[in-house]
Amino acid sequence: MDKSLQRRGLRGSPGRNAVKEHLAAGFPVCVGDRSHPGQIIKIHPDGRRELVVVDDAGTITVLSPAPVTDSP
Repeated sequence: MDKSLQRRGLRGSPGRNAVKEHLAAGFPVCVGDRSHPGQIIKIHPDGRRELVVVDDAGTITVLSPAPVTDSP
């Protein structure tokens, strides 16, 4: 498994293979992350991470860049 995904806390999530495949295909993904409880992280294929909110219509708004941190 991709070490960068492990560091980002995606190691134990049920959809980790789907996340990895989606990123490899060039698409960003939105995930939860233990290092940012209750928040949504958008991960781009180039490794950029952003804290985002998603409204009821599915519109994604970027709040700020999200630092890459190791999960406990």
